[in-house]
Amino acid sequence: MAHANILVALGTPEKGIAELTAYCRSDAGAKDLDAIVMLVDLHRLARDFEPAYAWLDRAAQVAPKNQTVVHARFLCLAAQSRWDDLAGISAAYIACDNQDPAIVTRAAGVLASLDTPALRSEGVKLFEHAVKTWPTLPDARLVTLPRTDHARTPKSFEFIDAALAFLAAQD
Repeated sequence: MAHANILVALGTPEKGIAELTAYCRSDAGAKDLDAIVMLVDLHRLARDFEPAYAWLDRAAQVAPKNQTVVHARFLCLAAQSRWDDLAGISAAYIACDNQDPAIVTRAAGVLASLDTPALRSEGVKLFEHAVKTWPTLPDARLVTLPRTDHARTPKSFEFIDAALAFLAAQD
């Protein structure tokens, strides 16, 4: 995997993809989630989405409820501006067995910055999840989003109360 990274960094991503593909087809690589997701990312960056989605399907077989896989799919869909296919994506992130605050807040930030109200709402749901799951998350900040009716977006305001309680405790 490191060698494939070096080949990509040297400006020969096709060699990195070929080498990583060979590894991922081997017995050892067939279950190496990090390598498979890296291969997905390389195909996405090369804008070669057919193999990216095929490897995503393989990653989902290896780890069906893994947030890294959900995020890789999110990045592929976003790279193609397939915004309608992102409906309900927050539920996929939240349902994962492993929870990574960096992944959740990164996806939340992208979704919250989009012009579609439904996708901004997905971003708010992920931010709400982040505040509930990691109440001491140092990167959590209250940011007013442009063109967003904050009074109507969330179904519950418990996450705001939790954030305010956390900030009050810091004084």
